Amino acid sequence: MTEKELMKKWFAAVKGTGFIAKGSIRQYKRNCGKKSCPKCASGERHLTYQMTYYKDGRQHSRYVGPTQIEEFRQAIANGRKLEELMVDFGLEYLKILKKQAKEN
Repeated sequence: MTEKELMKKWFAAVKGTGFIAKGSIRQYKRNCGKKSCPKCASGERHLTYQMTYYKDGRQHSRYVGPTQIEEFRQAIANGRKLEELMVDFGLEYLKILKKQAKEN
């Protein structure tokens, strides 16, 4: 396989990936802070989602709304798929480079 063929194969593999994200989502319950909230008063609390990710060596997190959670979970799954493809194609590229070194 040549570099050009590998590049075509790469673009075909990632073409339908969709939106991607890197990180994880966690679910937890929290108090809203309102004194009159019956959920918090009963101890039930409110279900909340949070995305956690690393940037510049530091951990960060962002709130994910309940209407965005499924789409965002899919974006994270797509990101993991892309990472796997990067490893696989990186190994293929390394084979090509080694073959070229032997030929020269």
